[in-house]
Amino acid sequence: MPAAYPGKSRLSTTPAAPPDASATASPSPAPGASGGPREHLFRLACCLVFVALSIGYGATWEHQHDEGLTFDIIVGDLTLPVAPAAATDPTSIYAQLEQPHSASEVIERLRDTGRMPHPPGYYLLLNTWAGLVGTQPLPLRIPAYVLGILFVLGMGLLGRQLTGSVVGGRAAMLVCAVSPWVHALTNFLRPYALANATLVWATIAVLAQARPGAHRGRARVAFVLLSAIGLYTVYPYAYALAWHGLLALGLAWRSGSRTRVREITAVVLMGAAILLLFAPWIPSLARHLDTTGTSTYFFSGSVAPAEWPTYIGNLLHTFGLGEARLAFHSALLLKLLIGLSGFTALALIAAFTAPARPRLDDPARALWATLAVLPLVMAVLDASRGTITIFIAKYNFAIYPFLLLGCMRALTCLPWRALGGLGMIAWVALFLGATCSQLTTTYAVDSHHEALARTVAAHDVTSHTVALSSSRRGQAIPLVLSMRDAGVARAQVVEVPRPQLLAFVKRTMADPTADRLTLANLVVQNQTDSQTWYAKLLAQVRAAAKANGWGVHSGLPGGEKRLFGPDDRIVWIATPVFPETFVR
Repeated sequence: MPAAYPGKSRLSTTPAAPPDASATASPSPAPGASGGPREHLFRLACCLVFVALSIGYGATWEHQHDEGLTFDIIVGDLTLPVAPAAATDPTSIYAQLEQPHSASEVIERLRDTGRMPHPPGYYLLLNTWAGLVGTQPLPLRIPAYVLGILFVLGMGLLGRQLTGSVVGGRAAMLVCAVSPWVHALTNFLRPYALANATLVWATIAVLAQARPGAHRGRARVAFVLLSAIGLYTVYPYAYALAWHGLLALGLAWRSGSRTRVREITAVVLMGAAILLLFAPWIPSLARHLDTTGTSTYFFSGSVAPAEWPTYIGNLLHTFGLGEARLAFHSALLLKLLIGLSGFTALALIAAFTAPARPRLDDPARALWATLAVLPLVMAVLDASRGTITIFIAKYNFAIYPFLLLGCMRALTCLPWRALGGLGMIAWVALFLGATCSQLTTTYAVDSHHEALARTVAAHDVTSHTVALSSSRRGQAIPLVLSMRDAGVARAQVVEVPRPQLLAFVKRTMADPTADRLTLANLVVQNQTDSQTWYAKLLAQVRAAAKANGWGVHSGLPGGEKRLFGPDDRIVWIATPVFPETFVR
């Protein structure tokens, strides 16, 4: 009988075993056990799979709107010439995105509540890294790939402790290595990869500090430092810290009457140390809360109870498929996700009655018992502030690891071991299929920005002017990055405010050296006030073009490489040009 299932062996050799599950269950693997060379090879294989898929994701990644905000914080300001000023060479514009701010400038920009930013930890990391390697897409994501590896390894260790099974730990690690949601967060130039890795290892530390042994002091120091890093990474990390604090207090209370006071005192001191480390940023946190509590953002408002199932389903859909929700085979993937989730839910029910489910130690059982505190804290704060962050996947980053671990726990507890193993394989296959489908989709289908940039690159001449609309700081950055990546070097670039557009178009048409004009009307999804060139104004542009003998092409990017013939004088009105928006 395989060593991974010692409980089954015990049952088979002890027919008169008592019905109490705890009496017949096998003990969970030792939290610090290394597992030997075979285990190390498995971890290495998982890391290599993760890195290969991450690089594939990064090579096909489309610049996201929120990533423009990240660039706005970490590197030099993007300053476009504004009409009636003359258009300029794009290479001078790209150079602005290769000049990292100083650390003090990054912090100052993060204190600007108009940017609605996160705390400075991730941005200082990325700012320092950009100063070393520049801002090309793949090199800039290397720190996130390292953090993703740490997340995968942490999930393997935490999985062994929370499933009580070596197989469960391995499955958790492999599932994370191929998860489309993990790869999306890793490649997304926002703080969530750092938050994910910090959360997992802080959870390991809070469990370790409650277990007897000489390591407890080190575990407590690690928990304090990791918790401070988490708070300096994203504000929603406070939800996870509140849960960790309650878990640590509960474990201290259960330590026994002799040590209870000492253990509770240690937890209080850990909390005080975390507060002291985060104290310098508390004024900025207060301003952030005030701003987001009084302004209209995508997470403001309320959801009627009748709509909760829809919102929860959307949340689980995003967790399951990540950016693959938009992939070629998304409908099939959703059906498979629903079917496998239903099977796992039944496995969870069956697991409660399993006579030989792997036994967990007290800290692991306490974690599962208190996990509901995490969404409860989010729900209470949402209700008090009029927000719906609990239904937004990226703000629920702390829930995701434990959803996966809960699935693995359910499958390891099934009395039919082969069926549980098949379930784990099915999760790996589903996630791997979703990730590969997303890679195929992004490789084959250009985003609005990429299609526009490729079209301009195909006619990259000085007689070609690209005029942008932009109503928000950083809104134009994703398109500028796409143009840089496409190799646009000679076409002239200018930003044209609404009042100057018609005069600018007429002036360009009157220039005998001009023969191509692209009007990129940038519009941010879910932000109706982001559009600057409206239909009536663009209709006037079309009329002016025809009056001056220019051809007109209107429409979204896609297939426009054939737009411009060698002797054409054409205005291409590209509207609306949406920046990619990360799946919420």
